[in-house]
Amino acid sequence: MMAKLTKFDNDLGNKEDLDQVFLYAAHQAKGIKSLLRSFFGFLHRQTDFYDASSEAAQHMVLMTFREFAEVHEEAKISKTNKAKGAPVSEPEVVSSEVGHLLGLQQTS
Repeated sequence: MMAKLTKFDNDLGNKEDLDQVFLYAAHQAKGIKSLLRSFFGFLHRQTDFYDASSEAAQHMVLMTFREFAEVHEEAKISKTNKAKGAPVSEPEVVSSEVGHLLGLQQTS
């Protein structure tokens, strides 16, 4: 049996090293809500995430959500600017494969 992970074991940040794992999990979960429930269930069963104060855990989740919401918005702006022929300073973030696996339609 694997030892439980602690929240300080590894900080991958925004790396894409686990994309294939998450794509597989997303496909198996068949939806965002189910994927999130599975992920938080994993945190409950296999880590000490919930041993931290509820406030600290909620803050960590909310800050991570906000971070990637901002990345998403910047990518949308970049894509719009690219379509208009404006110079693009950041590479475009493409998540169509995830959307396809989750049954989401792309909006253009």
